[in-house]
Amino acid sequence: MEMLTKIITGLDDVVAISKNLAINEIYGASKNRIFNLGEDKYNRKLGGYTPSYKAKRKDKGLQTSFKDLTFTTNLQKSISRNDDTVYFGNEYGKKISSYQERQTATRIFAPTEEEREIFKKILNEELDKLWKS
Repeated sequence: MEMLTKIITGLDDVVAISKNLAINEIYGASKNRIFNLGEDKYNRKLGGYTPSYKAKRKDKGLQTSFKDLTFTTNLQKSISRNDDTVYFGNEYGKKISSYQERQTATRIFAPTEEEREIFKKILNEELDKLWKS
């Protein structure tokens, strides 16, 4: 009975800890996917740049082989997180992300299937720790 009480008492903490760990991991994974790999939520490349924009990026010393949404890094910097979610912290991020998704005709700023599984994986790991404690 004491073990059962300990587990029940610890469940809320396990869920909160798991959520926080998962949000941080999803935040990092999604930013890497979008801004370093140039991929949408389906892990497909976002495409390329027009010749004129490619030249503009090249002049600025940026990579030009695939679209990575990093010309100023303002979009990347506008993505924030709290204990519950990853979100755009300003209107610029909301506006530009929406524009980019319309322009590429795909969802970019939503979690991939793998990113969605992160919470389940972490929750299972934390529950295992609770059962074994």
